[in-house]
Amino acid sequence: MSTGQDVSSFFPSVVMNIGEATFEVKVLVYIYLVRTAEQKPDEALLSINSFQKDLAHANPRVRALALRVMSSIRVNVIVPVVILAVKKCALDPSPYVRKSAAHAIPKVFRLDATRVEELVEIVETMLRDSTPFVLSSVVAAFQEVCPDRIDLIHRHFRKMCRMLVDVDEWGQARSALRTFLLLSYARTQFLRPDGAKKAAKKAEKRAREKPKMSALEAATSSSAAPEYLDDDHRLLLKSTRPLLQSQNAGVVMAVGALHFYLAPISDIPKVLRALVFAMRCKPESQLIMLKNICAMVATQASLFRTHFAAFYVHPADSLEMRALKLEILTHVATAENAPALLRELQAYLRSSNYEFVALTIRAVGRCAAIMPQIAAVCVRSLLELSLHPSEKVAGEAVVVIRALVQHNPGEHTHIVMRLVRRLEMLLAPAARAAVAWLAGGELYHRGKFLELSLDVVRRAIKNFASESDLTKLQILNSTCKLYVKDPTRVGPLLKHLFDLCAADPSVDIRDRVRVFKAMFAVGGNATPLATLKEKVVLCEKAAPRLPSPAAPTCAHALGSLSLFVEHAAPGYRPLPPHPLTQPSRAVREQYYNAANASSRDDGRKGRKGGFYSESESDSGSGSASSAGSDSDSDSDSDSDSDSDSDSSSGSGSGSSSDSSSGGDSDSGPSDAGKKGKVKKDADDSD
Repeated sequence: MSTGQDVSSFFPSVVMNIGEATFEVKVLVYIYLVRTAEQKPDEALLSINSFQKDLAHANPRVRALALRVMSSIRVNVIVPVVILAVKKCALDPSPYVRKSAAHAIPKVFRLDATRVEELVEIVETMLRDSTPFVLSSVVAAFQEVCPDRIDLIHRHFRKMCRMLVDVDEWGQARSALRTFLLLSYARTQFLRPDGAKKAAKKAEKRAREKPKMSALEAATSSSAAPEYLDDDHRLLLKSTRPLLQSQNAGVVMAVGALHFYLAPISDIPKVLRALVFAMRCKPESQLIMLKNICAMVATQASLFRTHFAAFYVHPADSLEMRALKLEILTHVATAENAPALLRELQAYLRSSNYEFVALTIRAVGRCAAIMPQIAAVCVRSLLELSLHPSEKVAGEAVVVIRALVQHNPGEHTHIVMRLVRRLEMLLAPAARAAVAWLAGGELYHRGKFLELSLDVVRRAIKNFASESDLTKLQILNSTCKLYVKDPTRVGPLLKHLFDLCAADPSVDIRDRVRVFKAMFAVGGNATPLATLKEKVVLCEKAAPRLPSPAAPTCAHALGSLSLFVEHAAPGYRPLPPHPLTQPSRAVREQYYNAANASSRDDGRKGRKGGFYSESESDSGSGSASSAGSDSDSDSDSDSDSDSDSDSSSGSGSGSSSDSSSGGDSDSGPSDAGKKGKVKKDADDSD
C-alpha cells in the first residue's frame, strides 16, 4: 500500500482482524480501511458496528481512526450515524479526536450538503475550543461549510487572534487559511485605515517632486490626519506580526497580504522586509512570492523601492521568475536608481537566452517611458538590437520602439527614419509590420518622411506575396493613409495593391480590401463610403500600452490561488469591501464581564478589552476557559471541561450562570485544585 499498489483485493481478510485486541494490529487495520473505504464502501458498511464500538475505545488514537474510517465511507445511508459520531467526538477530551472530528465535517458536507444546518451547529460548538491544535482544523471546516456565517466568529475573534502564534508546526499551513478568514472578517467589521489612500497619493507626488525623498518617507511625513484604528483592528495587526518570522513562506505571504489590506501605510515597511526575506526560499515558493509582490507593486509602486537590489535576476532563476523580477524592477524604478537599473538591464541584454533578452527589451521600453531622462539611451540600445541575429529579439526591439513613438512621436523622428530604411534587413514578421506602420503612421505629414514612406511601400509591394498576413495588413493600412494625403502619387500604388490583396489566399485580407475598395474609389466611381475614409483611416487612437515583461492580468486577492493562475479558481471568494460606517464592536463584547474585568485590571495594567468568557449561558455548553487568556492552563481547562459540562459550574465567579470568570485572572491554589479535580473527573468519566 505504501508503494501505491492496489491492495483492495485483501479487504475481507484485513477486515476480519478489526476486532483484534492488540493495539498495533487495530491501528494497521484502520490505516488500511482509511485508504480503501472509498473504493469498497459496501463492504466497509458491514463493519459499521465495530467502528461505532471503537468510538468509545480507551485509546484516543483508535477513536480518531474509527471516525476517519466512518467519514470515509461514501454512502448516504450512514450519514446520520456519521453526524452523531462527529457530534460525540467534537466533545471528546482528547484534542487529537476533536481534530479528527473537524476533518470529518467537510467530508460529510461533500457527501450530503442538505445536512448543512447540523454541521453548522457542530462547527459552532467546536469554535469554542481553545486548543490551537484543534482550532486550525475547525477554521478549515468553517471555510468550506459556512464561510458566510461571520456571526459565528464575533465572540471568538479575539481568541483566534491571540492563538495565531501558538499553532504547531503542522498547523502553520492552516494558519494561512485562518489568516485569510480573519482578513475577510476584518474587511467587514473595520473601516479602512484613515488617511491611507490619501497618504499613498501624496507619497507618490512628493517622491516625484523630491527624488531624494522616498515615497514611504513622504507618506509618513505628510500632514494627513492621524490614523484611527479600532482596538480589535490593532489587536489583529499586532497578533499577526510575529508570524512574519515563520519558516513557512505561505504563512508569511498570508500575513503580508493581511497587512497590505488592513495596516496603515506607515506600518507596511515592517512587513516588506519579511516578504523579501521569505522570497529567498525554494524556487516553487519564490515564484509565488514574486507573483504576489508584483501585484503589490502594481498597486503601490513605492513599496519596495528600498529593496530595489533584491530583485536583480539570478542566473539560476527560471524564465518566469526573471520576467516577474523585471516587471517589479520597472515599477520601483526612480531617478535615484535609474543609472544602476540601466547598467543591470544592459548586462541582461548580452545574455545568450534570447527569450530573456526579449523580456529585458520590454523592461527597457517601460523604463524609457517612465523616465524621460534615460529615454535617449534606451532607444539607442533598442535601435542596435533591431539588427540582432535572433528574429525574436529584433522583432521585440522594433515593436517597443513603435510603442515609444506612439507615445511621443515628435521626439524620435530620426530614430524612425533610420528604422524605416532597415525594412529589408528585418526578418521577423512583427518587426516588419511595425516598420510598415511607421511608414504611414504619426509622422507621415512631413515632406522628407513622406518620400521615404513612399519608397518603403514600393519596396514592400515587390515582395508582397512572401510577407506574413500581419505585415500585409499593415502595408495595406499604411498605403491607404498615404493616399489620403497625396492621392495623385499614391493612387497607382494603391490600385496595384488592391489587385494583389484581392487575389490573396487569406480571407481576412480579401475582406479588408473589399471594404477599402468601396471606401477609396481608385480609378472608379465614388461610393457613399468614400466620405468616411479619413474618419476610418486617420481616426485618433489612444496610445497602446507598452509591452510588459509580466503584467498582472487579474485583480484577485493576494495570496490566493486565483492570483497565481490568473483566473478565478473553484471556491475563490473575493474580499468584501470595507464598511462605510464603523459596525458596533459590542458583538465581540457580548460575553464581556465588566465587574470581573475591573478586578483583574489591577494585576494587568495596560490591557484593554482582553477579558471575555467563551462559555455559553445554556447548561449544555460546559466550556470553562476565557478567550482572552494567553496561558496554557486555559486551553487545558477548556478541553477538559468539554467532557464534563457540570464541572465548570463552580468556577468561583459568584454568579448563578454557567459562564466562566477566571479565564484571565491569576489562578490561586484553590483554582489549581479545582482544575485538577475537573481533569480527574473527566478521566474517570472517559
